[in-house]
Amino acid sequence: MALCHQQAQQSFYDQNPDEVVPSTAELETKEVWEFPVSADAFQAKMGLNYALEIVLKTLHVEGFNVSEREAKNLLSDYFDTANRALNKLGISLRLRYNERSKKEDYPVSEKFQRADLSFKMPANINDPFNTENRGEWEAETEIIFDENGIPQFVLTFEHLINKYVAQILEETGDVKQAVDWARQVYEIFGGFDWSQFQEHFSINCKRSQPYVTLYSIQDIEGNLIKDDGQVVVQKNKPSSLPDGYEVRELVYQFCLDTNRFFTEDPKGSRHFVKIATDYEVEFELQQRSDDYTPDALSSTEGVTYGEANAARALLKDLLYRVRQEYNIKLDKLSGKSKQYRGFIHVDNHYSERGQDNVIAPQFGVRGRKDMVVVKAYSWKEMEDHCPALKEALRAEKEGCKPYLQFIRTAA
Repeated sequence: MALCHQQAQQSFYDQNPDEVVPSTAELETKEVWEFPVSADAFQAKMGLNYALEIVLKTLHVEGFNVSEREAKNLLSDYFDTANRALNKLGISLRLRYNERSKKEDYPVSEKFQRADLSFKMPANINDPFNTENRGEWEAETEIIFDENGIPQFVLTFEHLINKYVAQILEETGDVKQAVDWARQVYEIFGGFDWSQFQEHFSINCKRSQPYVTLYSIQDIEGNLIKDDGQVVVQKNKPSSLPDGYEVRELVYQFCLDTNRFFTEDPKGSRHFVKIATDYEVEFELQQRSDDYTPDALSSTEGVTYGEANAARALLKDLLYRVRQEYNIKLDKLSGKSKQYRGFIHVDNHYSERGQDNVIAPQFGVRGRKDMVVVKAYSWKEMEDHCPALKEALRAEKEGCKPYLQFIRTAA
């Protein structure tokens, strides 16, 4: 598999505090918690609905601006080459979808909601497993149904390429950058054929996701208010400001996740079995609205790294104090991505049984080949199926900028 990972990242990231965070940057903090007793026992002792609700309760008690949303049941399937070439570089390739509760009577056609395909890459090639600053590209994909009414997920790079080529063109007007991005993706993944990858494990994530809004202040000249060189971020919105000053909102989505990891039964029965459970606290800067969440919140446009890092420090301090108060420890895999942890759990599952970790070449979702449809394209076929890429290549050939009106329509 051809890779030009370093080149793909260099043009996107520079953590100058005054620089605006790129729209594709994922600024996320992850902690995996170990409770002093079992999660169920901790939950019962504290009178909680779920163990990680202690974070939500603390946010309320300390007077943060919290906005709660309905809990989700997210299913994610992680793909890689047989020898895990992507994971070795800190790259994840994922299908994720929301499954409605089995307790509710929904028709099969409405069982799954909002399926998306995404890939994530580390910002620093020399620190591939650092999750606090990664690039994330995601796009909704189709859910279709076969003649028997079985839902099938369409696995393709098509929507990702069209979405982000269009986005780069609209935001920058830079034809070369847009085409180069598509070419880099092509090189990184060895083409636009999803079927060269196989599913290694899946995660069932029970997620509660409160939003927390923090505030920074901008003066009349557009400068952020700082103290000793650091951006001032506070948890309460100022009640009054001098004339010409503005309040900026920094929205962070918390994800309080109970993750159950599944992989194929080592006996080869093609039945997926649970191999691990962990409890993860995430919080991530919301530069744009989360497509999964009704009435999702997002930050004021143009958040800088200085603002984001000041807010992150404040929230990390809160989590530290919660852990100290309730004698909660960090798991040894804390801070690692779900993909990284998933492969560790898979290896442990096999080694505990004295078996080699060999997943037979297969392709599916939770071991079922009848739940996927793959659209594999050559570069030329991708050009034909993606209006934005086709327009960018035309513009590149003619040495002119794209028609922005067309690009907005294509997006």
